[in-house]
Amino acid sequence: MSDENEDVMDFIAALTERKTTPSIRVSKQLMIRYASRSPFRFAAFIAMAAAIVDVYRRAVETSTVMVLRIPKVCDPLPFVGIAEDILGIEGRHFGGTHPVYTVFKVEGDRFAVDESDLASHLGKMHPIAIARVDADLPDALSVCVTHDIELDLFSDRAMRSLRRVYKFSPLTNDDINYLRGQPPAIINAVFRLGRSPRRAIERSRAITAAEPEALQADSSAIEFLTLDEVPGFGKAREWAVEFLQDFERWKAGAISWRELDRGVLLYGPSGSGKTRFAQIIANTAGMNFLPRSLAEWQGRGHLGDTLKAMLADFKRARENAPTLLFVDEADSFGDRNTFAHEYANYSTQVVNAFLAAIDGSISREGVFIIAATNYPAALDPALLRSGRLEKQIRLDHPDAEERLEILSFMSPHLAGEPGLRELAARLQNWPRASLDEFVRQARQTARKDGRTQESIADLLVRLPSPQKLKKEHLHRIAVHEAGHAMVACALGRHVREVKIRTTYDPADRSDIWGFTDVEPSSMKFLRADEEFLGDIRVMLAGIAAEELLFGSRSTTSGGTDGSDLHRANLAAFEYVARFGFAKSLIQVDRLTAADLHLDKELQIEVNLLLHEQLKEARKILEDCDSALRQMANELMRTTKMDAHRVKVFFRRSDGYKTHKYP
Repeated sequence: MSDENEDVMDFIAALTERKTTPSIRVSKQLMIRYASRSPFRFAAFIAMAAAIVDVYRRAVETSTVMVLRIPKVCDPLPFVGIAEDILGIEGRHFGGTHPVYTVFKVEGDRFAVDESDLASHLGKMHPIAIARVDADLPDALSVCVTHDIELDLFSDRAMRSLRRVYKFSPLTNDDINYLRGQPPAIINAVFRLGRSPRRAIERSRAITAAEPEALQADSSAIEFLTLDEVPGFGKAREWAVEFLQDFERWKAGAISWRELDRGVLLYGPSGSGKTRFAQIIANTAGMNFLPRSLAEWQGRGHLGDTLKAMLADFKRARENAPTLLFVDEADSFGDRNTFAHEYANYSTQVVNAFLAAIDGSISREGVFIIAATNYPAALDPALLRSGRLEKQIRLDHPDAEERLEILSFMSPHLAGEPGLRELAARLQNWPRASLDEFVRQARQTARKDGRTQESIADLLVRLPSPQKLKKEHLHRIAVHEAGHAMVACALGRHVREVKIRTTYDPADRSDIWGFTDVEPSSMKFLRADEEFLGDIRVMLAGIAAEELLFGSRSTTSGGTDGSDLHRANLAAFEYVARFGFAKSLIQVDRLTAADLHLDKELQIEVNLLLHEQLKEARKILEDCDSALRQMANELMRTTKMDAHRVKVFFRRSDGYKTHKYP
């Protein structure tokens, strides 16, 4: 911001001149921060600051209850954050507190606000409610409201400020009135630094003339948060940063649309935030967001109606470009190679139509596709080819550091407390959605106790206490992991580390009692028969060790995706059916769990292979019996072992001493 921005500076000066107690000081730094975010947020900041200061200038020593009405196409949440920033409330959005001021949102239903929560807000000297223009107010709020103000995001003052920042000529009243009814994504797309917004407004008018309500409904449903405002998302975040940079280059005319990724498949477990991530990408880029699914298209009627609805949405996306078209539950389309039911022709036509719609050879400049699924193996391979969903990104549940960032974001007043880090470490394998619910429930507990903020204690009380494992359970886990390590060493694999847990924590959803880190083959794409079988032996070695020393096995090897037994089954399935290493040379290109259950011959062959490799793993451990027991005892004492110590114990085995194993 330069000193020549006199209108903006005068406005800020006027805000800081207020003398009433408690005072409101809207700093120059805060104004600059909002000016650097987005046109929509800057306009909202100017409008809200003007309204709030105007009311409080005249409300010396008197209580006020203010309702700020926002456009019906906007989400109230960003306005709550802006008001909290203006008022200087710490802990924005998430339970922030101030002795005098409070800000809260009111949704469309007048009964949607919790009564105890509302009473807490109205107990303050100067509460502010954020509501859409068409929202009904709760009765208690309607009775005491003193100022019901409809915000004008494009007042003369706001337009002067926008012109100073984005350098454009004055707009006509007709253009300004048009902008008042547009969602945030359109506002951000219209105002670009150094470019006239008039052409963008003309294009937007032409696009929305045909179906204005459909576009606005899709855009207004988005919680308007951008990538720099939310933590987490791991590797997907790294891709997003690069994509958004290229998207800005495309908007500036520096690169062509062909240089950008054409489409992305987000896959991962339920609750990992795939839909939310797609929304955030659209928000950050200033793209329209069009969420759809096959189920929604099929809900229109028979095959012709389904295809018509699908193609109409792709057309709408092109006409409203830039658009992010999000296709949820992409596995619903299925794989044409597996269609054998009576509706195979119907399903094939649907997949073919979708392939044609997303094909990169068809001009869809400004339309970016993100599809999401929990089951990537169920997708037709053609969907993942170049020009379609050419990039596949896994979204996992957040790790310990990401969980800490998410909890700190949701409870900023607790950020930096050691107890929060310890809590984040306990919540292994928790989805983002579960973390959100966890904090909300703690906040409800605090409100019931008459407090405005949740504490570490409110969070911890919702979790059962960890329990120390019994010695016999710890011994079994140690034997199990030592078995993996011993067989891996016997097969010439490098074991980097072995770890076991000594406590059971009900808050931990990972169901992992120990971990043996075996370095993967550097030639994974080219594996011989024996190497493949060796992988399966290592996976089953934990079971073999338990059977050898205890005469039975436990639940440590199965029950969840990614467990020893699950991975061994998939590997055996690939060995038999995909690579043709077993009796039959018939090859199956696509592998799903259903294939194994439906094909009894395949099931028998896979089961036989697994039992053979379990027997081979046990033979190895019988040659290493004494060393296995010693390693397990050491693990019980130390809980972890590095590569050097693993080798020391293996070299004590009879198998190593007799040169049976390398």
